[in-house]
Amino acid sequence: MNAKSAGMAIGLLLPLLDAQAPARAAAPERPIRFAAPRGFAVGDGPVSLATGDFNRDGRLDLLAVNVQSADLSLLIGNGAGGFAPAASLPAGDLPAAAAVADFDADGNLDLAVIRNDHSSVAMMAGDATANSPRRARSWWATSRWLSSRST
Repeated sequence: MNAKSAGMAIGLLLPLLDAQAPARAAAPERPIRFAAPRGFAVGDGPVSLATGDFNRDGRLDLLAVNVQSADLSLLIGNGAGGFAPAASLPAGDLPAAAAVADFDADGNLDLAVIRNDHSSVAMMAGDATANSPRRARSWWATSRWLSSRST
C-alpha cells in the first residue's frame, strides 16, 4: 500500500499479560492493563475494523474499512501484536463496515462489505493469501428481492 499523505493510522491497545498467570479471562479483582498504543498506517478515513485469520497462518490479521479512500487495508498479523504493512484492496464507493466469515464454505475467510448508504453489500471471496479477498460479487437490496452482479 502506498503511503498516505494524510497520515491516517489506527491505534491498537494490547493487554499486558502476566506470564505466570494461566491463559484465561482476568479475575474481577485483577484489572486488565494495556501497553502503550501502537499505530499502523491504513487508508484514508478508517471507519470500521474486522479481524480474522485471512492467510490461515494461525495468527489474527486486521482489516480496516476506509471510507475516504474507498478501500480496505489488510494488515497481516505477526503473532506478537504487530502487523506487516497494509495491502490496499478496492472496496467500491462508500464502504462502511465489514463482516468476516466463510460465506462460501470453501475453508477460507470471506468478507461482506456494506456501503455507507446501506444500498448494497459487496461479497468478497477469500483465497487464504495476503491478496485475499480476491474477487467481489455485489448484492443490491431492491424492495423485497435481492439481485446480483459480478464486479
